[in-house]
Amino acid sequence: MTYRQPADVDVSSREQSAVQALGERRSRVKARVLFVTSVLAVGAGLVGYTMSIDWQLDLMGVAYLWINMAVGFGLPTATIMFVGSKVARWQVARRIPTWVDQLAKAHDVPRDRLQAVAHAVQSL
Repeated sequence: MTYRQPADVDVSSREQSAVQALGERRSRVKARVLFVTSVLAVGAGLVGYTMSIDWQLDLMGVAYLWINMAVGFGLPTATIMFVGSKVARWQVARRIPTWVDQLAKAHDVPRDRLQAVAHAVQSL
């Protein structure tokens, strides 16, 4: 088998639609969590930016832009986005067993095969 050549795997259209539905559910949950996280991260970054300016002016009498951006905005934003990605993965992992049961019944596919796909998708 060469690169990007389809494998000879017998997959029914029901199984393909179940896997596609699983992927869509996973994407929706991750997108919602990451959207909320990004809004919170930008808000925290803006608060950190203004606090960084105040702190520098109180201590040194001058505020450096690179410190404001790196420490005031960048650090809180990056930290919250990192935590948000972990929360998104946790939300998906928590919901996958229910999704697998629902999709296996709805699409009439073996639960074991759908669970194997779900296990592979869960780490993405």
